[in-house]
Amino acid sequence: MLADFSTQSEYAWFHNLLESRTYTKLLVDGLDTFFKSPLGGLSPSDNPDACMQVFRSWLQSPIGLNFASQFTWQKEGGLKAFQIQLVPQYHSGSQELSEFMTMLRHDLSKFKNADVHAYNKLFVFYESDSGVLSSTLSNMAWAVLAVTVVSFALLPSLWSAALVIFILILIDVALVGFMYYWNLPLNMLTMVNLIISIGFSIDYAAHMCHTFSHCVGLSRDMRVFETLVLIGNPIFHGVMSTQLGVLVLAHTGSHVLEVFFKMMTLVLTLAFAHGAILLPVLLSLFGPIGHEKEPLNVALTKFKRGLTIDKILSKKYPQ
Repeated sequence: MLADFSTQSEYAWFHNLLESRTYTKLLVDGLDTFFKSPLGGLSPSDNPDACMQVFRSWLQSPIGLNFASQFTWQKEGGLKAFQIQLVPQYHSGSQELSEFMTMLRHDLSKFKNADVHAYNKLFVFYESDSGVLSSTLSNMAWAVLAVTVVSFALLPSLWSAALVIFILILIDVALVGFMYYWNLPLNMLTMVNLIISIGFSIDYAAHMCHTFSHCVGLSRDMRVFETLVLIGNPIFHGVMSTQLGVLVLAHTGSHVLEVFFKMMTLVLTLAFAHGAILLPVLLSLFGPIGHEKEPLNVALTKFKRGLTIDKILSKKYPQ
C-alpha cells in the first residue's frame, strides 16, 4: 500500500476518522506522522521505490525511530505490515467496552485500501460481553427444555411436572433479581452459574413432588405432612452439606471463586425456599391427588401394608 502514495489522501481521511472518534484518547500513527513531515510531502507517483527509500531513511531519524517498531518489512525491502496504536478513553462498564470494540471494527472496515484488523488481548472478554445475554438466554432455554422433558417423563403425574417447572422459573427469576443486589453482573462467570443453577433448582422441587405423588393421605394436607416428614429432613441436609462445601470460598482472594460462592449461596437459598417452603403450600392447595376418591378400605389396606413392612424390618433388623 505504501509503494503507491496516491492513497495518501485516503489514509489521511482514515487517520482523521479514528482521531475524531469519542472512544479515542490518543492515536500513535507513524505513517501519518511521516506524511505530515517535509519528506512526506514529496510527489511519489513518478518513483515509488525512491519514496520507499526516503521513508526508510526517515525511520532512522530521531523522530522516525519512535515509530520504527511499528513497521515490518519483507525480504525484498517492501513494506509487509504496520500498526497504529490507539489508546481508548476510559470505560468503566463491560457494555461500554463491548460497544467500543464494535464501533472500532466498524470504522476499520471503512478503509478499503488495506486489510485492517483491530487487536487487543482483552477483546476476547469484550466479545463474550457482547454476546453473553443471547448466550445465557439460549443456553438456559435449552436447559429448561431438557428439564421439562425429563420431568414430564419421570414424574408420576403431569401436574407434578408442571409445578416443578413453575417453581424452576420462579427460582431463576428471583436469582437474576438478587444478582443485582449482590453486585453480580451478567458475564461469563455468572452465566455458567446460572445454567448450573437449573440443576440445583429442580432437585428439591422434584423430590418434593415425587414424594407427594406417592403418599397415601386422604387429603392434600395429610400428603403434604407425609411429604415433609419423609423428604423434608433429607432436603435440608442436602442444602446444608452443599452450603458448607462452598462456605470456605467466602473469604478467598480469587474473584472467580468469590463469584462462585455468591451464586451458589443464592441458588441454594432460593431453591430451598421455593422447593421446601413455597412448594408444599402450593401442593396443599393444588397438589395432584389422583386417589382423592379412593375408597377407605383401599387406603386402610395400604396403611396395613406399611405396618406389615415395618414389622418385617423390625424382626429382620432388630434394634
